[in-house]
Amino acid sequence: MAIAGAIVGAAVGGWMNDAFGRKKATLFADIIFTLGAILMAAAPDPYVLILGRLLVGLGVGVASITAPVYIAEASPSEIKGSLVSTNVLMITGGELSMSSKDNLKVCPHSSQSEHRDC
Repeated sequence: MAIAGAIVGAAVGGWMNDAFGRKKATLFADIIFTLGAILMAAAPDPYVLILGRLLVGLGVGVASITAPVYIAEASPSEIKGSLVSTNVLMITGGELSMSSKDNLKVCPHSSQSEHRDC
């Protein structure tokens, strides 16, 4: 559900940037993301958890559209390209490191060099 929320957030994010400005769109994304995180933490059942994931995805989608544009507009022209590139590099590097970590399964009864299902 987070991916569905991110798709909708990214689609709506461009319109929000134009209609309300970058700062307000970023603030909206932060509030929606925080509400989704609180909802997931306090979820009494799976349906509320799914709603929280949807809200978190919506916030991430809006922020993913807004942040690079805001960085490009707010930064001095001599470092604009490097700041936007660093933003993208950090996001991609985080995704790579977490997916790599998820693919390494270490079983408690095997040596550290073995990566197999328990």
